[in-house]
Amino acid sequence: MDAPATLDRRDARGPGRYRLGIDIGGTFTDLLLMDEVEGRLIGFKTASTPAPEDAVIQGILELQRSHGIDPAEIGYFSHGTTLGVNTLLQRNGDNVGVLITKGFRDTLELRRLRLPKTNDFFVAKPLSLVP
Repeated sequence: MDAPATLDRRDARGPGRYRLGIDIGGTFTDLLLMDEVEGRLIGFKTASTPAPEDAVIQGILELQRSHGIDPAEIGYFSHGTTLGVNTLLQRNGDNVGVLITKGFRDTLELRRLRLPKTNDFFVAKPLSLVP
């Protein structure tokens, strides 16, 4: 049985030429673009904005302006963000609350029960994310 045919994306001309990865952080938004035809990588950093999508658009427009990238040729787009993790670690997000159903009141005290000594009544637990 013959192996299925595969397409070498580096031979592709036209749409799908670029792969773009973006990391949206609290201070900077990082973009990394890979040109699958030429095999080059282009990195770019822009200041993050209160509306994260604005920094993404600004970064793509800058890639277009400074490197002649046609956004229509981006065949793969991936993004991640550290905004949520940073908010938890820095404890600077909005106030939140937790609703616990009847019979599970101890959930707040036990949390996830990932303690080094589960039977130690005096173990120091991390601060609760919900006061």
